[in-house]
Amino acid sequence: MVAQGHAVMGTPEQVTEFLAEPMATATASYLVCQIAFGDLTSEKMQRSVRLFGEWLTLNLCD
Repeated sequence: MVAQGHAVMGTPEQVTEFLAEPMATATASYLVCQIAFGDLTSEKMQRSVRLFGEWLTLNLCD
């Protein structure tokens, strides 16, 4: 899925680089995503989602 551009994984910087161009040229104002957590605790899952949102807001939103 990664090779076809349907999925992305990596550091926050790598994910930002992957998403930057499509989000800059998209006419939509939203991002739909599915996050895989494996065996993380509920607290760690919530922290991951919060940090993901904060990172995207700081790095990809006008």
